[in-house]
Amino acid sequence: MVVKSDVCIVGSGPGGALLAYLLAKQDISVVLLERHPEVSREFRGEFLNDEGEGILKRHGLFESVERLGLLRMEQIEYWHEGHIFKRILPEWPVDHVGIHVPQNHLLTAILHEAEKLDSFQLMMNTRVTDLIQNDMGPVYRCQGSKWRR
Repeated sequence: MVVKSDVCIVGSGPGGALLAYLLAKQDISVVLLERHPEVSREFRGEFLNDEGEGILKRHGLFESVERLGLLRMEQIEYWHEGHIFKRILPEWPVDHVGIHVPQNHLLTAILHEAEKLDSFQLMMNTRVTDLIQNDMGPVYRCQGSKWRR
């Protein structure tokens, strides 16, 4: 099977998924490859500060994430040896310091919106095995694939 696109992104973590969505919104053809069969997989972080929250809002994704579930964090505390040594509180007019978002919710919301775009393709359960350079440019060789559209 040959799949052609302007951009190929390997990995549908938050960065890869968001980049694929933003490019596809600009009508740039994107194929997003993910080695796992689904988005509920290993997680590395589930906190977004106000800048991350702003990015979601600016690109029309916040409401989708909010519907799936998030927690507005009223404060952040740093502890050492049983004592708080730093506390971050929200600054007016904002009533929270960030949001706790399960990565599954974040990825589900981004990919759901991306899949509405004709210029977006997602290949789950697909592992990149090689990058081949030929006269036509770079070509990824992959194993597996479960198309989502």
